[in-house]
Formats: sequence, C-alpha cells, structure tokens
Amino acid sequence: MDSSDTRQAEERVAALERKTGEMEALLKGLMNEMLDFKAIAMNLARQSAELPRQESVRETVSPEPESREEPAPAAAAPENRTVIHVKSVPKPEAAPAPAEPEMVRIMQSDGTMKMEVRRGDKGLHR
Repeated sequence: MDSSDTRQAEERVAALERKTGEMEALLKGLMNEMLDFKAIAMNLARQSAELPRQESVRETVSPEPESREEPAPAAAAPENRTVIHVKSVPKPEAAPAPAEPEMVRIMQSDGTMKMEVRRGDKGLHR
C-alpha cells in the first residue's frame, strides 16, 4: 500500500507541476499584453497632451485668405496642372455645453448601490 500511496502522491505532484507551468505561461503572456497596453496608453496620453498645444499654435497663426487667384497654366504643359484647395481652419464652438454633474455610486440603506449626483467635498477621490 505504501508504494501505491506514494505513486498517487507523485502523480498529483506531477499534475500540479504541469498546471503550474501552464499558469506561468499564461501569466507571461498576460504580462506581455499588459506591457503592450501600457505602451499604447502612454502614447495616447502623450498625444492628447500635445493636442492642446498644437491647437493653440494653430489659433495664433493667422489664417490665409481663402480666395486666391490661381495662376494661369503655361501653354506648353496644360496636362501637368495641379489644383490646390486651401481649407479654412475650423472655428471653435461659441460656448461649451454646461458640464454635467459628476455621478457617483452611493450605498443605499438596503445595501444596493445607486448612481447619484456627487455632493460635498470635491477633493475626495474614489
């Protein structure tokens, strides 16, 4: 009986080691995906931080006049004519919409969570 008990224990240990190896491989793959996601998130954050700077530069540059006269094409090469359309800079909206109140989940007396408008100290973080 001792040999069968030790054999069963060894089989259980071997099965656990296989499962551990599989879990380690899954964890490694998950970590790689999370690192990729982090890199994408950092790129998006950097681009969104640069976007307001680019918009402010566009606003400071005076827009070019929209009505330009196109030069007459040369008589020798009429097939090499290129037309350039000047696009106007999009104008910002007149007034932004009023900000919606921040909604948070509030614990109710019956133990459920309900979305309500946040009141009180604005410095608290969730």
